[in-house]
Amino acid sequence: MFNRYFIRCITTVVLFSTAFAGLSDEIVLVVGDQVVTRSEFEVEKSFFIKANHVTFANKTQRQQFEQDFAKMHAETMLQLVVGQNMSISLDKDDLDLVKREMLSRHGVKSEDDFKALLSSKGVDYHMFMKQAERQYLLKKIHGYVLGSRIRLSEKEIDKIYDTELSKQNLLYVEDVFYSTEHTVKKNHLAIKEKSQRVSDDWKKRTFSANTVPKKSKMLTFKWQPLDALPSQFRDVITKMQVGDVSDPIETDNGYHVLKLIKKKLPANVRLEKDQIKQKIFVERMSVELPKWLDELRDQTYIKIYLDSPE
Repeated sequence: MFNRYFIRCITTVVLFSTAFAGLSDEIVLVVGDQVVTRSEFEVEKSFFIKANHVTFANKTQRQQFEQDFAKMHAETMLQLVVGQNMSISLDKDDLDLVKREMLSRHGVKSEDDFKALLSSKGVDYHMFMKQAERQYLLKKIHGYVLGSRIRLSEKEIDKIYDTELSKQNLLYVEDVFYSTEHTVKKNHLAIKEKSQRVSDDWKKRTFSANTVPKKSKMLTFKWQPLDALPSQFRDVITKMQVGDVSDPIETDNGYHVLKLIKKKLPANVRLEKDQIKQKIFVERMSVELPKWLDELRDQTYIKIYLDSPE
């Protein structure tokens, strides 16, 4: 009986002491019913500075960084609370994936090699992995919370897939070119009219380098990616089908009439619809995320106890 009473008293003293031990540690950040003390904040901040090689030219820059970091930390806490309330956590497979991704990203083969690499940079391994796991957890929370806000129809995916695929095409384009170099400005209109006649005529018959009209010449872009073509051509060509002929395109050196002869995909190009779907999802997630964070900030009391930059 005495022993049980003694243990209970010791436990009460320990709990009481623990509860008050942090009172001398000033509060830096309040998010809802959560509090971040100066010592906790310094651990997070110091790790971020070291891991990201942040430097400061003066006291004002350091103070501004503290303010910005506190806001970022508050946003992280907001999101983690949502995840906790929804019982979202990392399982063993998630943790293994995070570790594999870290090893791959830093070009090392084993955990020991990774620890040695971080140690050589003065970065604590356990703190680093804690931050990496937190970022992965945030992504998991975003998927659960924001996934329902993003709607993708198969028709929309097919359209974007076709667009993305077309960007990979190699193009075979012929170009009937009228030069305006060394030509007085008043004659440019007449050259443009010649180019328009070539455009109209080319839609009805085939030209070759030997049959193009006088004072023009044929240029050929054979199996070139779109971004290798002159910038003035790209918007026009992306709207053309095989066999189409453009209206005259004015450039600094003259007028060009284009015909899209053929297009093909490079042999090594593979584009999966799942890749497209994931890409669109990530893009739309980046749009929805700030909106969601604004909602969380509006619904939660947040107070930062830091000196403002001078």
